[in-house]
Amino acid sequence: MIDWRGGMREINADAVVIGGGAAGMIAASVLAKRGKDTVVVTKGFGSTYLSSGCIDVLGYVPTPDRPYVSNPIQGVKELVRSKPMHPYSLISGGKPDEAVKMVKDSLTHVVSESKKQKIKIDGKPGENVFLMNSLGTLKPTCLAQDSMYSGRVPSIKKAVIVGIEGFADFNPVFVAESVASLAKTFGFDCSLKPAYMKLGTTRLNSRYKAVGDDPNGSTPTSGNFEWRELRQMMKNRERRNEFIKGLKHLSKKYKTGTVGIPPIFGLDACEELHDSGVQIFEIPMPFLGGSRLHTLFSRIAKRCGANIMDGYEVTGVRIIGKKCVGITAESNLRKIKCNAETFVLSTGDILTGLAEKNGKIKEPIFNLIAGDEKAYKKVKSDVFPKGGHPVFEIGVRVNSGLLPVDERGEEMLSNVHVAGSLLGGYDYTAEKSGLGVAIATGYTAGVIA
Repeated sequence: MIDWRGGMREINADAVVIGGGAAGMIAASVLAKRGKDTVVVTKGFGSTYLSSGCIDVLGYVPTPDRPYVSNPIQGVKELVRSKPMHPYSLISGGKPDEAVKMVKDSLTHVVSESKKQKIKIDGKPGENVFLMNSLGTLKPTCLAQDSMYSGRVPSIKKAVIVGIEGFADFNPVFVAESVASLAKTFGFDCSLKPAYMKLGTTRLNSRYKAVGDDPNGSTPTSGNFEWRELRQMMKNRERRNEFIKGLKHLSKKYKTGTVGIPPIFGLDACEELHDSGVQIFEIPMPFLGGSRLHTLFSRIAKRCGANIMDGYEVTGVRIIGKKCVGITAESNLRKIKCNAETFVLSTGDILTGLAEKNGKIKEPIFNLIAGDEKAYKKVKSDVFPKGGHPVFEIGVRVNSGLLPVDERGEEMLSNVHVAGSLLGGYDYTAEKSGLGVAIATGYTAGVIA
């Protein structure tokens, strides 16, 4: 129910989700599917944009030697046994089999809801594969958009890696050389050749130039494309058709039926790559891949019935006893007041959602404890530790119901559930578990809230 009073929009809902990243959108979709009148309040895009576009459940064991995890499901079981404060442990009450069930249920939810959007997420929760990425490394993941998943190593034996002149964020020479070299250390035989295509600023220019064709041996740098510009250009079907035509030309030139490109197509248009007559795979890349997942998760939340309020920053909360009864939020133009029975807080980790004050790290909206003085000193004293950085272990303390607790373990709020990277007890950068944890905890919060 929405009401206007004195220029402030008042919203009465069953549930309010604060934060528009993967955890927030998945929580909102589950709450809405349960029949809850759900509102998402978000001031930005969330950290999903920073992801490569893959869903990583667990890639490495978080120890100094960081052994590779080939089976994420088995890895989750072992992680729950060894790390009781890890988010996978918290959502399961420390029970390995329950943790596996929640992870699988959350991923099934995402895959099935994506299918309803005619978007295919490929892979298996119990099997990690290696995908080459824009950083020139091999990325372990278990689920990805099928246009990315088709580029898994060692399935790709021979391919041409295509960059775009003027798009400096993707260097096909570096990617091809680095991935081919790295693949050898894993015992994979991978022959990759770099090439460039040139795009006109007003129309797609049909000039296809390989790196080796330049008599001066220089790397093409003309133009200055930003990823949003490329994505906008590729919204035009004629441009996409011409681009695919250029990829076919390079495929023929290099005598390979496989071509790798940055994910410049939009979420819906990437399906056209399968009908090109050439095996075209997309190489995971921050922003380009992550923005598509953000779009997908937002669509899922909306389709399930959630109402998304973009561009609003929470400026106040109303708490009675241990229960939050409402929040206020502001945008540049207006204010809103949201009243609800339950809340999900998923505003991000120390990079986006935490603040340091007087030697302690706290979550700023509800003033929840996220790190004590000892943890803060550890972060400052050990700048380059092995096996991950302690800064990423810092997060809001919660119980098995994802409700925030204080230093003594006592519940601080009875109806505010915390999800995503705002939680502590794990290092998603070392584990390669970021979106896996976000989806699993968001899903759990949506189920129990």
